[in-house]
Amino acid sequence: MGLSLVLSCGVIAGISGFLFGYDSGIMTTTIAQEQFLQQFKPKESMVGTIVAIMQAGGFFGCLTAGKLSDLWGRRKAIMFGCVFVVVGGALQAAAYHTAMLLIGRLVTGFGVGSLTMTVPVYQAEISPPRWRGTIVGCQQLMLAIGSAIANWTGYGCSFVNSSFQWRMPLALQAVPGIVLFFGSYFLPESPRWLVEHDALDAALHVVQRLYPDKQNLDSAYAEFQEIVEQIKQEKAQASERSYLQIFRRKAWRKRLFLGAGIWLMLNLTGINVINYYLTQFFTSLGYKGRRAIFLSGVYGSVGAATTFLALFFVHRLSRKTPLMMANISQTATLIVMAGLTAASELGKSGQMGGVAMIFLFFVIYCSTWGPLSWVYASEIFPTQIRSKGYSMASAVNCEWRFYFLFVATNFISALVLLFLYPETSGKSLEAIDLLFDDHQTIHRSTLEENEVRRTSESVNAKH
Repeated sequence: MGLSLVLSCGVIAGISGFLFGYDSGIMTTTIAQEQFLQQFKPKESMVGTIVAIMQAGGFFGCLTAGKLSDLWGRRKAIMFGCVFVVVGGALQAAAYHTAMLLIGRLVTGFGVGSLTMTVPVYQAEISPPRWRGTIVGCQQLMLAIGSAIANWTGYGCSFVNSSFQWRMPLALQAVPGIVLFFGSYFLPESPRWLVEHDALDAALHVVQRLYPDKQNLDSAYAEFQEIVEQIKQEKAQASERSYLQIFRRKAWRKRLFLGAGIWLMLNLTGINVINYYLTQFFTSLGYKGRRAIFLSGVYGSVGAATTFLALFFVHRLSRKTPLMMANISQTATLIVMAGLTAASELGKSGQMGGVAMIFLFFVIYCSTWGPLSWVYASEIFPTQIRSKGYSMASAVNCEWRFYFLFVATNFISALVLLFLYPETSGKSLEAIDLLFDDHQTIHRSTLEENEVRRTSESVNAKH
């Protein structure tokens, strides 16, 4: 009981992070497998679609899970996401044409997105304050382990000369989904969700189980009372907890923007671009085929080891300072990486330097942004809107941003056209000048009046 139970719950629920890492990582190696390329013969644009469509499903999974998590509870919402992961993995492994593969990726993405929203909220709500950073950070550790295993699985299967080369790795996506589904039966429900639904006795029992030893029972009861009073106060302040209400209340709106901002800044570090197209990066540096897949495996292993070590310190660190220092360090790393990639004449030393910069970038990320982003985004929302708020914030962590980047630019372009660009259709070139307040321009009506006046004067002179 106590800390061992909290850690067990964090690790079991963290299998969702393993799913996220494995599902993302396995496609990195799959799109480089010879048998996969022979089966689907994808063009470069289709490769991008195969990679990104999972995150499109994840976007909708995040938004759906917020409501379901409030209605059903955190445990049932986790099980809900697992069903989609298992079905999606089966569809991908059995795919014989691109459409079936895309549907499988979309379904899997929906499940992973649902879990990405639900699990960090659950982990934050069951964790004593002192250990919250470590427990929620388990999500990133499991993600790193999943990514590493995906890379090594892809490397091992690359030696097989049949469709097993890519079907087996894709089929394995379903295994952690099944484990998490049945493991969820043994997880205690979130005490904050229980209090929210007036199950006070059950909530107190869970809180007492989650505290380290009997000497802390008084502290457990004190925290229980704090949870009850906080939720009671939140209910009194606002009975409505819709998504729209989050935007209406200033304090909630600020939390949402901060939570979404964390994920947006994480993605703008460039980590997902590097992870998804890792083998292509290595190929551009001269490490092709199986060598690129092997380096991907080493890359994933380094990330898992770094994250594991970081969890021993994350609960002792502040949140902001490590993130800011990481951004500065990653900026320098990316500049060097870009220079080495561009300077192809540097030869083998330049190639090795480029690989080293990729690894250094990943080490910095895994020790800072990796675990701390999950922690910060999950702990800033009040219980009353934690699921809905985090679901909207975590949706930013899905790769729909690659599309919504263009959604944003198109929408902004529409506004610019509406308010700044004058309409020119049906106007003469001279009349168009008037639209820009050109005082040197003579309006057509003025020209016509002058012409009429000159004609009239000419006629009168003749008479």
